[in-house]
Amino acid sequence: MKTEQTSSILELQNILKEVRAAEDSQDSDIEPLYEKLLEYLKCSENSREELVQVLTAAVCHFRNARSDGRGELSIDAIAYCMHELRWDEVLKVAIEEHRSYFVPRRSSTLIRLIEAFEDDWSEAEDYKRYANHDGA
Repeated sequence: MKTEQTSSILELQNILKEVRAAEDSQDSDIEPLYEKLLEYLKCSENSREELVQVLTAAVCHFRNARSDGRGELSIDAIAYCMHELRWDEVLKVAIEEHRSYFVPRRSSTLIRLIEAFEDDWSEAEDYKRYANHDGA
């Protein structure tokens, strides 16, 4: 079981590297990689606890992004996946980070991620997967 989880996390790390490389290159068609990440998360339900840890660590990293540099995942990548998955664990961390860190600094950094959990996410129209229907 532990070997399976380690393998799962290693596979996720490889996907995250692909996503980050495409984002860094400002590839105009990033959606296929976001979709690859989403499909991986959907197919890895048996490793959800570990995957949630990776995603919530990415959310928590945004508070230190100025000093520590960019993390493994962008808000856009997480939002794309969470619009469909709606993992409560990720939403709770995003809301708590927003309230405890960003609101006192009058920053709306995590609002885009939090809004992705809603059926009427305004950025859904930017993605082919979500543009043609009303929600996840």
